[in-house]
Amino acid sequence: MKMCKRLCPVIAALALASAAAPTALGASFPRSGEATFDTYGTWRDLSVMSTSLGKQGVEEGHGIIRNVAGEGPFDAMVVRCFGLWTSVPLSSTARWTCTLVDTDGDTALTTADRETQTFSFVGGTGKYQGMTGGGSFKGHQLHNAVGGESAFVVRHQVRWEIK
Repeated sequence: MKMCKRLCPVIAALALASAAAPTALGASFPRSGEATFDTYGTWRDLSVMSTSLGKQGVEEGHGIIRNVAGEGPFDAMVVRCFGLWTSVPLSSTARWTCTLVDTDGDTALTTADRETQTFSFVGGTGKYQGMTGGGSFKGHQLHNAVGGESAFVVRHQVRWEIK
């Protein structure tokens, strides 16, 4: 009981302060802006076809997204992507479609191109409905994860507008 006399008012004050402060969950998403975020995740091939001309495949990636500022737009999200890649002598391509999901369950849909290292918003639900824009990305591979999946960190620079 003595401990509660000392700690309960502090806990109550912290709870009240956190309830009054805007949070990423309750804050409205800015109608336009710029942000930098990192994606941490893994990739795995779902299917690979080899021919005398080269290889092509379908891959899946998933991970988490964190705003490099520690909060704000594009923070605490999950992402899942599907991609198609082709690798032949003198040419290779890779294009992906990714769905980003925030803590409210609202989604943003993107398409990305490995050669140009750019992505675009092509749709969204909830607070991301009507979002346009996109940005650039640059990643680096980490050590493979257990099971052989490719692990990576990708830095994204994004600019958006919601119409």
